[in-house]
Amino acid sequence: MKNFNQKIILAILVVGQSVFAQAQEVGLPERFRMMDRDGDGRISRAEWKGPVERFEQWDANKDGFLEPKEFPPALRQQSKEEPSVTKQVSPVKSAGMSNLIEGGSVKGPHRRAIGFPGGISKEDLRAAGMDVSGVATVFPDGSKCFGIDHVFGEQWQGPADTLHSGADIPAPLDTPIIAMANGVVIFKSDGMVGGRKSRGTQIVLQHSPADTGLPFWLYTLYSHFNKVPVWEPGQHVKMGEVLGPNGRSGVPGNRREPHLHLTMLISDSASFGMINETVVPEFGRFIDPPAIFRDKPPIDTAELKKLPADQRKVHVAVMYEDGGLSAPSSKVIWPFRCGKR
Repeated sequence: MKNFNQKIILAILVVGQSVFAQAQEVGLPERFRMMDRDGDGRISRAEWKGPVERFEQWDANKDGFLEPKEFPPALRQQSKEEPSVTKQVSPVKSAGMSNLIEGGSVKGPHRRAIGFPGGISKEDLRAAGMDVSGVATVFPDGSKCFGIDHVFGEQWQGPADTLHSGADIPAPLDTPIIAMANGVVIFKSDGMVGGRKSRGTQIVLQHSPADTGLPFWLYTLYSHFNKVPVWEPGQHVKMGEVLGPNGRSGVPGNRREPHLHLTMLISDSASFGMINETVVPEFGRFIDPPAIFRDKPPIDTAELKKLPADQRKVHVAVMYEDGGLSAPSSKVIWPFRCGKR
C-alpha cells in the first residue's frame, strides 16, 4: 500500500509539472494579452487591434483566431520576470503622474499610431480604432448644446493625407471648455514645440475607472485653446471645472472657426508614456468621443460599425449653464455647458 501511494503521489507531481509546463508554453505573449477581451487564451479577428495584414499572416490555419503557437517564436519567449501561468493583480490605482513611464518603452501594438498618426498608414490608424463609427449624439430634450461638425475618423481637412484623430466641436471664441470627468492633468503644451503643433495649445487628463464608473482607463485630450490653461500636470480636476477658453490655436489656414478638437483614448492599463510630445497609454487605442456615453458595450470602433443605426445613437449627459446636470448620477459629461431652450 505504501509503494502504491508513493506511485500515486509521483504521478500527480509529474502531471502537475506537465500542466505547468504546457501553460507556460501556450500562454499568449505578454504584449498581446490585453487584446484577449474574453479571456479564452486566443485572439479573434474582432479582438485584434494590430494591422489586418499581420493578423492574416500569423493566422496559419485561417480559422479567424490567433493562438499562442501561431505567434512568431521571438514573441513566444516567456518573460523570466512575469510567468504567463498566473499574473499578480495590480492594486487599485489613482490617476496621476505616478503612472508615467519615465524613460521606459510604452507597450502595445498601437503606440506609434497614437504617437505619430501623421506618419502612419490609414490602415494602421483604423486598426488602432481611428475610423468613422457612425455614432450619433442625442442631447437632452430642451437643451441647446454645441454639437460636432467634423467627426472622428473621417479624412482630415488639413494639409496632410491622414485621418481625423478627434471630434471637432465649434463654439464661439473664449467659450469655456470644461472637464468631462474627474481626473488629473498629465500633460499641457502651448503648441510651440514637439511634433503635434497642429493641435495648438492642449491639455490631457487621465481618468481612472473610479473617476468615470467605466471599466477602463480614459484619456481626454482637449486642443486649440485660445489661451494656455492655468492647470499644471499633477493637479486634480473635477468634472465641470473650466479648463480654459475655446480658440483656434494651431489650426492651419484662416477659414476654420474656433473649435474644440476632442480626442479620446482608452486602455486596460494605468501606465502611460510620452512619444513625440504626445501622451501614449500603454496598450491604448482610440475611440470615437461620443461613444463614451454608451450605457453598454461595445465601445470599440470596429464593433460599433457593425451595429444597426438605431443602436448607434448615444444619449449625452450635459452640465447646464447654471451648473445643474441633465443626469444627476452621471460621471461623464459633454465638454461645453449647454443652455436651455
